[in-house]
Amino acid sequence: MPSYTIHIAIAKEFLRKNKGYNEEKFIKGTIAPDLVKDKSKTHFAKLSSESNWGKFLKFYSLDNGYYSGWFLHLITDRLFYEEYLNDWENRDDADGEEMKDILYVLNGTKRVT
Repeated sequence: MPSYTIHIAIAKEFLRKNKGYNEEKFIKGTIAPDLVKDKSKTHFAKLSSESNWGKFLKFYSLDNGYYSGWFLHLITDRLFYEEYLNDWENRDDADGEEMKDILYVLNGTKRVT
């Protein structure tokens, strides 16, 4: 999962390009989903890599800075796993193999080699 630093950096860039949000609430919303033990409750999925945006939107509105930051957090997590890590996982070299091992650990599964 992306670190707090990544989530905050993305949030600040979003806020720089999109005015009108309460910055403090937005930043808090961006980091809050990872501050709990059971992330399935804040990511609306068993794994944070499978964050369910639709479920989130059934409970919360994006007209609140905190919830908008939380929603950006979910988008960032999903893109991190689907785009960034997927690129690494598909590499056919030593770094790609190491990333596959890391992904299996993160997902709580064992790799079959």
